[in-house]
Amino acid sequence: MKRSVKILFVSYQVIAVLPSIAPEMGLPKNFSESMKAVSFVKLEFFQMISLGCLSSVNYHSKLLVLTLLPMAICVAMLLLGLMFKQKRGLFFTLMLVATYAVLPSVSTAIFGAFPCDEMDTKESYLIADYSIDCGTAAYTTYAVYSGLFIVVYLVSIPLMYAALLFAKRERIKQPVEEREKDERLG
Repeated sequence: MKRSVKILFVSYQVIAVLPSIAPEMGLPKNFSESMKAVSFVKLEFFQMISLGCLSSVNYHSKLLVLTLLPMAICVAMLLLGLMFKQKRGLFFTLMLVATYAVLPSVSTAIFGAFPCDEMDTKESYLIADYSIDCGTAAYTTYAVYSGLFIVVYLVSIPLMYAALLFAKRERIKQPVEEREKDERLG
């Protein structure tokens, strides 16, 4: 049951960002409405709460929060694991859950920092936020920042998962009955 919920959760996260990845793709109306109903699984905090009163919030601000907040949570979980050694496994598991839950929405935000739309006037603006001019130093800075976070999130997290699976590969290869009894795989 737990595995099914995880698979459904991440599947919906990936599917829910489809309209923002390919806005020119005509999606069926019932699909679009369904995705709006489950948009909370994307874990995009800025869409969950209204920030209309904060005029200085642009895509770059959102990108900073979406990339740095999960890292801060993970560092906090690791530090708590060091402080409370008897609960180390719990805090490590919470860190893994956090990385697993935010990876799709953070990945979408990171890749959204690159594509620009060129106007007839030869000016180009960030597709995710037309208030950001792609010819500015701020755009370049955040493009470099996003490039670094591609390594942090999109390379490092899957590599961490691969290393954890590789370390337990012999236990994972056991027959299902033995594997389910193995507490070290928990």
